[in-house]
Amino acid sequence: MCRSLLCAVAKGNEAAFAVLYDRFCDDTWATCVRFAQFPQTPEEAMIELWMYVWENADSLSRDDSETGAVLTLSALRILWSRKELSAA
Repeated sequence: MCRSLLCAVAKGNEAAFAVLYDRFCDDTWATCVRFAQFPQTPEEAMIELWMYVWENADSLSRDDSETGAVLTLSALRILWSRKELSAA
């Protein structure tokens, strides 16, 4: 079902995005908190992550990994690209 959610988000379905966010926000938040170097970073990374998901849902939906893994890896990629990834 989550793969179909990403497909729906790719088509601009805001309700599907809300369901996806509700389903995965706790896990992605935990990743951002655990691996962020600075206290303000998790909030900023979450905003960037979910903007990334909205803008790249089509390519994310084609990933063979589970949706949760795709989102977690995307969060880590964002932290790394911001040079704010700790070795937690």
